[in-house]
Amino acid sequence: MHPKCSKALNRQQPQITDIKIDFNDPRADDDESIQWTFPTPEEIAVYPAKIIARIPQLARAHFASIASMVLLEISKNNNKDAWNQIVERAKFQSIMEGIPVHSGTVYETIKNPSSTKPNAITKNKRCIQFAAIGELSKAFKALTPSPSMKYDDQTIAALQRKHPDEFPPSDINPNMPPIPTHKHITNEELTKYINKLSRSSSGGIDLFTAQHLIDLEPYQAESNTLSNWSKVTQLIIEGRVCPDAQAIAYGARLIAIPKPDNTPRPIAVGSLFRRSAGAILLQRHSETISKILGPNQLGVNVKQGIEIFSHGFKAISKHIQSNNKGVLVKIDFQNAFNACKRRKLLELLSISSVPNLFHAAYHDDLTMAADDPQHVVQAVTALLTTANTHGTTINLKKCEWISNHVSPPPTHLNQIHHNHTFNTTIVGVPIGNDDYIQKEIDIILKEWTTQFENLLSLKHAQTMLLLLRNSLNATKATFHMRANFIKASNNWTTSFDEKVKHTTESILACPLTNNQWLQCQMPIKKRGLGLNSANALSSASYIASSQAACQRMPSIHPHIQNVDWLPQNEFEDAISHYNQNTQPHNNIIDGALIPNQARLAKNVAVRIQSEFRQKLTPQHRTLVRSISKTYASSYLNARPNKFQRSLFDN
Repeated sequence: MHPKCSKALNRQQPQITDIKIDFNDPRADDDESIQWTFPTPEEIAVYPAKIIARIPQLARAHFASIASMVLLEISKNNNKDAWNQIVERAKFQSIMEGIPVHSGTVYETIKNPSSTKPNAITKNKRCIQFAAIGELSKAFKALTPSPSMKYDDQTIAALQRKHPDEFPPSDINPNMPPIPTHKHITNEELTKYINKLSRSSSGGIDLFTAQHLIDLEPYQAESNTLSNWSKVTQLIIEGRVCPDAQAIAYGARLIAIPKPDNTPRPIAVGSLFRRSAGAILLQRHSETISKILGPNQLGVNVKQGIEIFSHGFKAISKHIQSNNKGVLVKIDFQNAFNACKRRKLLELLSISSVPNLFHAAYHDDLTMAADDPQHVVQAVTALLTTANTHGTTINLKKCEWISNHVSPPPTHLNQIHHNHTFNTTIVGVPIGNDDYIQKEIDIILKEWTTQFENLLSLKHAQTMLLLLRNSLNATKATFHMRANFIKASNNWTTSFDEKVKHTTESILACPLTNNQWLQCQMPIKKRGLGLNSANALSSASYIASSQAACQRMPSIHPHIQNVDWLPQNEFEDAISHYNQNTQPHNNIIDGALIPNQARLAKNVAVRIQSEFRQKLTPQHRTLVRSISKTYASSYLNARPNKFQRSLFDN
């Protein structure tokens, strides 16, 4: 043995102690008594778990060794005792006693005494946690969190109703073919899955979180952590988990999220074993699944499917409104994912049919339309008859019958709301005239305004600029920009830019001139702050999205004729706006020669940079050069707890 290795082996190892950080300060209820302070670098270095709950760095090798040993025992023995070790390691053994086959029986657990609204300190700490690990959308959302749900008997009963019991398909139909043989999961497939994981993703019944799996990955060489994880996942894929442990492997724990009407929305958090198995299988068989579901289901394995769905709905709505005939229906399924009978889904996989009407779906959001109202009536009536056989109950009161006054819903469908204004919302996208769209976006803009105001309470310029630089995507403003384009000069994108500019001025503690605001919109490597203007990019986003959807529509709906999939007036307005925000040589002249999204956005950025350089003074040029130094750009790009050559990396 090498002398240095021998000395290191005999050296006394430091004692590993449990690190416990209490975020629930009893004084935190009084916002005025305690002032929010940003975590110091020393706190982040000494207590990495303060940023995100995870195994301390010194204990991760030991944790990986134990986890690998438990996983190997499960793959070899596959019995209750082996699976029980996962729960024991999480100090959650009590739930294994008499664990149910289905979640119909809810054990007595600690219930929240009340539903409290998070205070400012709690919101700030939550925001910092997400920003520190790079999950900026969740960080922005943490600034305006939803109130927590009170887990009383009424809430638990509602969760039980929304997750009804159902026998497995094999008990109903013993003649079902056996599960096909699957090739073994490779470490490369598992690594790709880990790289896509959200670090804040929760764990299932075993409480094994995504961060735990991420921490296991570096120890594959010495502990075979990924190899043993793949073996356990293979048991789940092949359906060979022992009956006593199936509740852990295939079950989930329910979390109640309040809906706008204060009723609980059940969120099922499954085991990470099952989730990794499902993700890998979906990746393997994505093309086959797409062929089985058909082109009309845009919620599974369809790139930008939600945008194609909303653009198609908009085109059909305008077609029916302009022709003054036909009907468009929005179908709302009651508790669709949990009530739909799995056996019927398996039987329907072999059925292939194309109804003689427009139909498109995004997950359980279904839309149907036809020039002849009777075709829609027949389709909706047929869906109503599947409640007993398929479990797909339609909530007529939440459906919409979109047509003019002369085509109301028939008598047996009179519970469906008759919308004759053609103003509606689908998958969160307002569809209709400009006034309606602006009104709906104004409601969302109020929430964004609150988020920008709460952002200033962080009192940490680096984090505030980081979130502000990603505000378009974090607030889903880009999603609305790609769905609709409003011609009005003073639309919601202008208001959004004003909020961003005002927040920037508050962070910098000085007002911004027009030229300084242009500099803020430039990339960091180009001597700016990397802030994006919603108004300047709105037309480029809409042009790219609508053009891509228009190209896909004829292949998705080949039997639909005489429908203008690309709204010409809205599209021409977007091109006109785009040409005003780009240099003449980058203008769109021919609609058939439109560049891709990246090129469109780059052309807008080039115009901003050119305008900024033309207005620079000699004194300003010196300041700009100093901002472009490497250390300045590194600071702006860094996360709150990311400092090179130190122990601050969490």
